[in-house]
Amino acid sequence: MRFTYLFIAIFLSLFDNPIFSKPLTYSFNDRYNLLISSNKSNSNIVPKSNTSDLIWTKVFPEHKLNINDIKWEILNDDQEEHFPKQVDSSQPETNFEKNKKLLYDNQIELIFLNLGQAVPTANTLKEGDFYLRFDQIAPVKGAYYGGGTGNQNYSASINYGISDRLTIEGFYSHSDDPLHKKIKNYLDPFENRWINYGSAIKWQALKRNNLLLALNASVENWNVKSGGCNTFNCNSTSKNIFTNNAEEVLNNNFIGSLSIPITWNVSKKLDLTLAPRSVFLPSKQSKDSNSGDFYGNSFGLGTGLEYKIYQNLKTYSSIYFPIAGGFNSFNEKIIYNRNPVYNAGLAYSLDTKVALEAGISNGFGMSPSIGILTLPSSDELLYRASLIYRPSNIDFPETKNSIQEGLRFGGLSVSNAELLNMGEKKTSFSYDSNGSYSNDFVWGASKNMNFDLSLFSIGQKSHKDNTLNYHNTDKLNVRGGAKARFLSQHNGDFITSGARISAGRLRGWGWLFAELVNTYSFNEKLSININPKASFSGLGNPSGLGTSLNWEVLKGISLIPEFNFGIKESTDNWTMALRYSRINDIHFDLYTTNALNFVDTGQLIRSDNQSFGINIGYIF
Repeated sequence: MRFTYLFIAIFLSLFDNPIFSKPLTYSFNDRYNLLISSNKSNSNIVPKSNTSDLIWTKVFPEHKLNINDIKWEILNDDQEEHFPKQVDSSQPETNFEKNKKLLYDNQIELIFLNLGQAVPTANTLKEGDFYLRFDQIAPVKGAYYGGGTGNQNYSASINYGISDRLTIEGFYSHSDDPLHKKIKNYLDPFENRWINYGSAIKWQALKRNNLLLALNASVENWNVKSGGCNTFNCNSTSKNIFTNNAEEVLNNNFIGSLSIPITWNVSKKLDLTLAPRSVFLPSKQSKDSNSGDFYGNSFGLGTGLEYKIYQNLKTYSSIYFPIAGGFNSFNEKIIYNRNPVYNAGLAYSLDTKVALEAGISNGFGMSPSIGILTLPSSDELLYRASLIYRPSNIDFPETKNSIQEGLRFGGLSVSNAELLNMGEKKTSFSYDSNGSYSNDFVWGASKNMNFDLSLFSIGQKSHKDNTLNYHNTDKLNVRGGAKARFLSQHNGDFITSGARISAGRLRGWGWLFAELVNTYSFNEKLSININPKASFSGLGNPSGLGTSLNWEVLKGISLIPEFNFGIKESTDNWTMALRYSRINDIHFDLYTTNALNFVDTGQLIRSDNQSFGINIGYIF
């Protein structure tokens, strides 16, 4: 009972702690005030004063100010000092522009909270800052049973700066593909599923000169399933790695980790990190009275470095050595061992809100605790792609010209490289004579990134020449994606160019779609798009080349012909559309097409019948 009272007292005392008592939007307001102040005559930010500090200023009564007693005199040329001075347009930037650039420089750099999941740094977010992160990792080599890359692991996480020295994190990851390697003496794949979620906290306990020391801890739930069946509508049961029977073994495991990362700022460009870690994982997984070996508790040491090439471009590398206790890897013979975990990557900030990261690793886990584990049944090279969104950062929308304003409505079966303005949203709905429909939502997350969500149903079958069993008719499907812009013709580049990636499931199979979007505007009336595109799944990997024109025949009336050339496991298809967009931020399209549908992989497949339809979009 005494312990309970003591715990309550300590908990309540936290709310008087300066760490928790600061306003959560402090850093955000600091940045905002920096810009607002630059519009005032004095470019310095005026500190708030106490209400008791009154400043008295003499004010002249209005009746004593005789504005009619103005004396006008003619000035001679030799009295130049009295002439109003002309503004020199060649002068440096205004205070507003200077502070805008200062704000950009302060926010554009991505803070590395870890150097791969196995090696945390001592860095923390600034107070009030948010990081939303989406990751995907998969083997470079395909699985032995074929069909796509296999063994993909997806994760999403959110980091928030409680104070400049305290950061919290929540995360979720999911992997449900069979074991990558063929288990010795067995022909059929072993089903495997990892679902992991939890929270972590990092407290920067020491910040002295160029040395940072932090305490980093996580508490997690790890749902481990081996055997049974994970595929859509399956009716078979595979063996598992724990009881060696054809049955499902399912366990929920309470796990965690504790790290003490030390980061040394060697220079303005180089940081070094050393991170001793203890990881607490189960040593057994069981069903009824049967059980099998698992990883167990372990201790290890991680080290790594990060290097700033430019303000918006950073690279990192790290390696983690499991030293004592349990294991972090097992092979096709289900023999557990210890293997170093390496990570290397490159992070590029598109703007102050969005960053992209690509890297390689042999670590398959996507949380602080299981980030030290290699690919189940193997230890091999994996590739990793990440998207980081920083909503708390400030940015300013660009001024679009008439060409960009027209192209932001997008295409149908072939997209263009233009984006919505930052903060804008678009919704569109299409329906055709074969009963197919789609409802799309797009959000301008930043100047150089749009997020999108599609709900759609395909009402027709694919053409007989198509060999890909892609869809079930009249079923609702959901996909989400993002489009990034890297080059802009409006900003002086030769072409407007970017990339789009999306993910979703059809018939229980995961489909990853990617395309390079390239738009060249000849003038205000005519633009051309050339987009290489491909889709990846366990059923096939179709690819093609999308081409289109956007020709404004009359003001607000455009002709949009599109053609998708099939390259691999895909079929040629075409679309012809007439667009009416004379009403601000609204467009109406009448079209005919033989594409299966306009959402991602459907662009690479010809349908069994020609269809006619309408597409309506609204930007707000």
